[in-house]
Amino acid sequence: MMSIRPLKANDLAALALLHQQVHPGFFLTRMGRPFLVAYYSVILKEGGILLGLEEEGRLVGMAAGFLHPAAFYGSLRKSRVKFAWLSFLALLKSPSLLPAIFENSRSVREDGRRRRNGTAQVCELAAIGVHPDFRGGARGRQLGEAFIAEARARGAKQLRASTDAHENDAARAYHAGLGFLEGEEYEVGGGRRMIALEKEL
Repeated sequence: MMSIRPLKANDLAALALLHQQVHPGFFLTRMGRPFLVAYYSVILKEGGILLGLEEEGRLVGMAAGFLHPAAFYGSLRKSRVKFAWLSFLALLKSPSLLPAIFENSRSVREDGRRRRNGTAQVCELAAIGVHPDFRGGARGRQLGEAFIAEARARGAKQLRASTDAHENDAARAYHAGLGFLEGEEYEVGGGRRMIALEKEL
């Protein structure tokens, strides 16, 4: 039986593992589980939205985001010493991460500036996905709709997200199905092209 519930601090280790399974090869995944746990801890601490989709007691889907993006990125900056240490540990395991860490740090600063006009009525969908073995059956859509409902219940008037702009038809269609409209295209670290998404609530 499927259920969707809020995730808590004791779910973060399982959430980090699921993130790695859902988003292989992405920067946060490559940084390792301790880094992911720290990242999602900030979302939880700042009163963000962490939802988990479970089937037979197993966490197989996740949706994460936060209200007031400008404040969230400010909290990330306040935790930069902790994240710098975790980045160092990740580098010890995989020195090839160094260029990606520099590029991501720059992108986070730029994202913070780009979102500085965000208010408490703006909610950003940071990550969403279902384990590859459990995709289909409208699970992803139900998870997205649950996130939207939670954001609306918390007073959000606008949802924001982003996804890769090129060779990413499935994700773009998924967000369009949830009512997101595509906006500007922009570049992040390593020349990766992203497209901004918005949905009025």
